[in-house]
Amino acid sequence: MSMRLWINLGGLQGRQPDKTDLVTLYEEIEALDDLAEALDQVPLSAYFDDTDLQYQLNDGDHFDDDEETWDNDEAEWFYPKECLLTVNALLAHLQANGEVLAEDTEQAIRELSHVQQVLSQAESEGMVCHLMLVM
Repeated sequence: MSMRLWINLGGLQGRQPDKTDLVTLYEEIEALDDLAEALDQVPLSAYFDDTDLQYQLNDGDHFDDDEETWDNDEAEWFYPKECLLTVNALLAHLQANGEVLAEDTEQAIRELSHVQQVLSQAESEGMVCHLMLVM
């Protein structure tokens, strides 16, 4: 199984994962983080959360064996507005400069555009978010 990212939203109705696979963003995270820092933005990986991955792997003593799922309080959440600063800067730069990533730059632009759309909607609904590492 390959690693990927999903957008996970939190709100009054609990967790609401957007299960669109963001494989290219995961594979290009080092280059994207370097680019974000060059643009004076917070690295995209700063908005990652691995709580679900730890739960799926039953990593250590972090979760009880009888837990059916993990509690929202276990995860680190961010306001979409914070994450959008980085996403918007990366997207604008890649679109304007045709920055070549090791993988597919056009796919990275599509994935960042999707993240931008989902997080903009989440912000308008007062939700919180993180980029969830999944297998």
